[in-house]
Amino acid sequence: MNYKEQDRERIINYIKQHGGRCAVADIMQHSGAEKLRVHTILFEECMAGRMEAVEEGPFGSPRVVKLVEA
Repeated sequence: MNYKEQDRERIINYIKQHGGRCAVADIMQHSGAEKLRVHTILFEECMAGRMEAVEEGPFGSPRVVKLVEA
């Protein structure tokens, strides 16, 4: 059982349920994904081009992300 992939699905589904755009804090609180994996998964999704950071905080960490439509 790959917990990281389960968390990835939870995050993506949560963002889809909220119009394709979400605050990272909301994802961490309400998606059901392990909080310690959220930033890593979001970074990987942004690098793969499936997500982008709409708003960034200090040091470039995303505050709001959105799904990139394929």
